[in-house]
Amino acid sequence: MSSDAFENLKSEIRDSIDGYIFSLKIFGSLKIYLEKAFKLEVYIERDVHKTTGGTKRPDILIKTPEGFVVVDHKYILSSDERTMRSAINEVCEYNADFSLQGPSFRPEIVMLCPLSSAKRYKSLRIESSCVIWGYELEKTITIGQVVGSVRNPSLKRIFSPGLVFPVDYEVMKFKFIREEPPLPYLTQVIYTILWSLSTEPFKEEFDVSYKIVLEQFNTLFPRWLDPNILQLTPGRLNNSLRFLRGIGWIGWRDGGDKITVFAKRGERMSDVLGFFIDEYARMMSKRGGPRRGRPPKLIRTLEKPTITMDKWLM
Repeated sequence: MSSDAFENLKSEIRDSIDGYIFSLKIFGSLKIYLEKAFKLEVYIERDVHKTTGGTKRPDILIKTPEGFVVVDHKYILSSDERTMRSAINEVCEYNADFSLQGPSFRPEIVMLCPLSSAKRYKSLRIESSCVIWGYELEKTITIGQVVGSVRNPSLKRIFSPGLVFPVDYEVMKFKFIREEPPLPYLTQVIYTILWSLSTEPFKEEFDVSYKIVLEQFNTLFPRWLDPNILQLTPGRLNNSLRFLRGIGWIGWRDGGDKITVFAKRGERMSDVLGFFIDEYARMMSKRGGPRRGRPPKLIRTLEKPTITMDKWLM
């Protein structure tokens, strides 16, 4: 792989982390805001059943007295018209009858994307049956209806003309959604937990318990999507531990409880996440590109988002 291709691969991984973190902040904050301020029911990544068979999992499903609205997030960084049409066509697949603990319904459909992308949709005049919301994420989240407008009366009243709400402090408890996290981001979160369990910080290595890591994480960062869905599952923990073992930062046997952390490996490293991204890119370059943990809803080009991931890592 050429140096340019390798840098592009790293950029793609960084963008996927940005998209994942943006989803966490927006989904969590919007859910809290709509439920507290307007008493609406908001489901994040909730499975809904098609009346013709099969299931889909919208990013956000809002239940109002007048009906349901699906809001699907596309972290679009591409200005390619074909790519943009493909993204909106995927969202429009929600134009069907679904059921969720009651009578069937046909939801109103909204695509949520960065404001710059929403403006490109408007300029291209791409015809679609769904509304397009554009957002900006800073200390507050601003959402505007850029293409079309929702018909749902409860939501329509909220926009005046835009929707502005804070990044809620509660989202600090949200590290993962159901969509698989990018492996470097997952590993950075787990590595922080491993260090928090050190009882002898000045030793060159220390041992922690696999079981305690799971329990500690899911105590600090409790279930928020559903009472039955853990943020950190054994599968996610295993993936991050195998990665750390592969780069020589820990010793661990698959299925074992003892995790030995080699403390000198990351000592005084100013950008641990950046190092994980480099190592992951090297691994993936030997396999032909990212296969595990890349959010499928990231659609990128050489264009960069205006907000970096470091600002939103908690």
